[in-house]
Amino acid sequence: MARKKGLDLIGSGDCLHPGVLREISKLPISDGLFEYNGISIVLQCEVEDINRAHHIILFPLISEVEGFREAVRNNTNDMEYEGRPTINLFGSELAELVHRYHGIIGPAHIFTPHTGTLPLYGSLENCYGDQLNRIGFVELGLSADTALANPMSQLAGLNFLSNSDAHSPSPRRMGREFNIIQLDKLSFESLRRSLERNAGDDPNATNRIIANYGLPPEKGRYHLTGCSSCHVKFTWDDARKQRMRCPCGGRIKRGIRDICGQHRDLENGELPERPLYHYIIPLVDIIGDVYEISPDSSKASDIFDEILVLCGNELSLFVTKEKRELIRERFPSVSLALDNLDSGKFETIPGGGGEYGKIKLLSDQDRALLCGNVNSGRLEPTGEQKSLFEF
Repeated sequence: MARKKGLDLIGSGDCLHPGVLREISKLPISDGLFEYNGISIVLQCEVEDINRAHHIILFPLISEVEGFREAVRNNTNDMEYEGRPTINLFGSELAELVHRYHGIIGPAHIFTPHTGTLPLYGSLENCYGDQLNRIGFVELGLSADTALANPMSQLAGLNFLSNSDAHSPSPRRMGREFNIIQLDKLSFESLRRSLERNAGDDPNATNRIIANYGLPPEKGRYHLTGCSSCHVKFTWDDARKQRMRCPCGGRIKRGIRDICGQHRDLENGELPERPLYHYIIPLVDIIGDVYEISPDSSKASDIFDEILVLCGNELSLFVTKEKRELIRERFPSVSLALDNLDSGKFETIPGGGGEYGKIKLLSDQDRALLCGNVNSGRLEPTGEQKSLFEF
């Protein structure tokens, strides 16, 4: 799937799990990165600390992972069977141990209401303490983007990562968010330098993040404050008046837009320079939206594969507009959806309370222009081109 997506470097996911570690150990390694079918893999895991906050950790060698596992063995009960184990240490203690074993650590999905470091600790300093200077990156998560995170002075100098979930059960979620990273060499040490604090300040640096690609934050499950049972959305003031309880009896979860607003302390003229953040949606989800079919259906999979025959890999459609032209004649509706995503011409119903938001990439006018008619809400291309539903 990584090859179909167009990814060059991926995290292993769950590298503290003995079974995962055993499988990775069978792969060839060079300069701290493993290789499988032409894809580079870095040892990576996500852990939960004593306060339930989640952290991303990268390691250069299996021996360092084994050393870390031994060091935390008495502080965890589930590392032998859980991909994302709970380690009963504070963020500062975790950071110190990761540094001891030559790893890299930073907050995972930093704003997520129930597992993010900012909601749970109040600040990065409270989380990492005297180890804060060793933190070089934060992962934004699906419900946030650079525009939401940048106006916070405590994040200045830290690299923003837009990552997808390595331990999600569906392979199509791989690469639903990704980063373009410039490295002078494909190695763990070059990756480490690209993630160091202030690495992005020098535009001439040879190791740095140069672009983020991620979902529109409205698509995320926790973008707005909402009820975790019925998913009704609330303003932050109304949620507090309700004492974080919905009239249905469900619990109201604070949304990431409100969390970011509460931590905002910089005005527009004070914002740090950041790599551009580009909106993307997985191609199978675009196919599902455009043709109003399930993205998990065989029909969507067939269309996905046919598009890849034309363009090579999925992510090239988002990164290189020339690739998009290769599919425009055969799949004009998908091309237009991608154009609308680029230009912000799409409608959103924001998510919240644990429910994903909805993105409408084609307007009714778009559909009418593409098809010549709209029948039961489905696109039916006219002319000599066959309907996609005939394949």
